[in-house]
Amino acid sequence: GQAVANDADPAREADAHFTALAPEKALQVLTQALGSGGSKNVEVLWRLSRAQLLMGDRESAPEAQLKLYEQARETASQA
Repeated sequence: GQAVANDADPAREADAHFTALAPEKALQVLTQALGSGGSKNVEVLWRLSRAQLLMGDRESAPEAQLKLYEQARETASQA
């Protein structure tokens, strides 16, 4: 299904992208939300960590995979 954009709730929009198996789109939405003042939003941060983890799972290059996993860990520690 097509994820429906909801500018008022980036966490909910990200959840729709996760359901659609599109962590790249979730990552984009969550990164934008953090850039617009959501840096202390735990709901955004843990979802961003999830997106980074899922993208790491899809990465075939070990170095890139490790980088995404490390980013996910760092993001989760901020939540």
